[in-house]
Amino acid sequence: MADLFQKILYYIDGSDNSFNSTDLVLDFANIHKATIIAINIIDIQTISYYAQFKNITNGEAEIELEENGWKYLYYFEELALDRNIKTFIQLDKGKPVDRILFFAEKYEVDLIVIPKSEKMEGGVKGIISKKHYDTLIDYSKVPVLFV
Repeated sequence: MADLFQKILYYIDGSDNSFNSTDLVLDFANIHKATIIAINIIDIQTISYYAQFKNITNGEAEIELEENGWKYLYYFEELALDRNIKTFIQLDKGKPVDRILFFAEKYEVDLIVIPKSEKMEGGVKGIISKKHYDTLIDYSKVPVLFV
């Protein structure tokens, strides 16, 4: 019998919840012998807010957010490789919920894992809000796990 979850889409947003859920996602993937597609999305609505907060241009903000996103993804990839778990990493720009649903369909995943939102002092992290949770659940063709 094939494992129920062969491909897992894991959204990494750089929040504490995102990093705290890493071991859980890796353990889950290991149990199911699943491949993890880890994604980071630069929220287009966040760029100008982040730029204002940091007192930099929108272009500089986008570059900084992209660099941070790759750091998060490479860190996760290293952890997965240490456990011999197959991974694929992807960074994109857009509305996170739309891009998550797009990648879930594109890669034909069996499960989407999303860290719960949190408000971070002095920055923008955990950008998936309660209303976005509902949208993910309503429009996803596969189960969505919030951790």
